[in-house]
Amino acid sequence: MGRRGAIQRPPLRLLPNDEDVRHGRDDAGSEESGSSEPGRSTFRGGLAGGALRRVRVYIDDHIGERISLSELARQAGVSRFHFARQFRLSTGESPMEYLRRVRIERSKSILQTRATHARIWKYLQELRGHATN
Repeated sequence: MGRRGAIQRPPLRLLPNDEDVRHGRDDAGSEESGSSEPGRSTFRGGLAGGALRRVRVYIDDHIGERISLSELARQAGVSRFHFARQFRLSTGESPMEYLRRVRIERSKSILQTRATHARIWKYLQELRGHATN
């Protein structure tokens, strides 16, 4: 699986824009590696917060278009290979897995909204029918 003696961590999820990404702590909140300050975590890799935000904004702005790994890496300011590795460290999934999940979630939201609008429209039509009788 991983390096010998390495601590197994569950994959990280992509956090909302306002939250800080924490690296270097186990589930109990204890330090995994030597940081001189108590309570401070050690950065263990992944994209810098600004680069990750730029990529997320780009994906949100271009969700309906073809998005390449090269373009996402360009937004982050790193090579394709480095971007793919660092993105997975930051989010727990590959860039294309993330993109697929975001598109599916967006589609579900649109479908739910349309279904809700259709139910409301049908209800209003029924009300109109009752009001004219």
